[in-house]
Amino acid sequence: MDNRVWRQLAAYEDFRGYLQALNGTVLAGFAANLAVDADVHMVERHFRETWKGYVAEIGSWHGDAFSKAFRLLAELPDLPARSFLDRGEPHPVWLAGAAQTHEEPPLHAEATLDAWRASFLSALPGKPERQEAAHVLDRLIASGRGDGPDAARLRETAERLFRRAKHPFGRVLAHLACVASDLMDMRGELCVRRVLDRVAKVEGVA
Repeated sequence: MDNRVWRQLAAYEDFRGYLQALNGTVLAGFAANLAVDADVHMVERHFRETWKGYVAEIGSWHGDAFSKAFRLLAELPDLPARSFLDRGEPHPVWLAGAAQTHEEPPLHAEATLDAWRASFLSALPGKPERQEAAHVLDRLIASGRGDGPDAARLRETAERLFRRAKHPFGRVLAHLACVASDLMDMRGELCVRRVLDRVAKVEGVA
């Protein structure tokens, strides 16, 4: 979504107002069915499920040869959580009750982003797709190094890659990265507002 719209949304300081304003943008479909009284765990779960559903929809356009690759794309946001659980840490609240429908054993702590990248590339059916995907992924991954994931930086990189893609699959990956950046921003902005709403309520401000 255009940065100008994000700046307009920033004017809404409470959860309800931000969610209502969000529903008036092109991203309304991604926030559909998110309750105005959702807590941060519900928000987290909602956007993870939204991502997986969207990736599955895009994957359905590409046929069975791409099914494993798109499943891996859908599971990408789960890598940090799986590593967390592998260390014996308690399940995050947002993960409680989540369906485990993986066709293969879940990734473990050694399943780093680099290992995921190798698995994803090997799941692609042809050399042209693998070459383009490697080019796009390496630049997307590089955009998240250092200080960690940054939605604006990811979006900027993805938009540039979309324009310069030499293969249709590169544009697919860049598009999904743009969507991921929007979901990251929505999740973050809504979670911050939910926490601030709760703090204000406790302090008697609201």
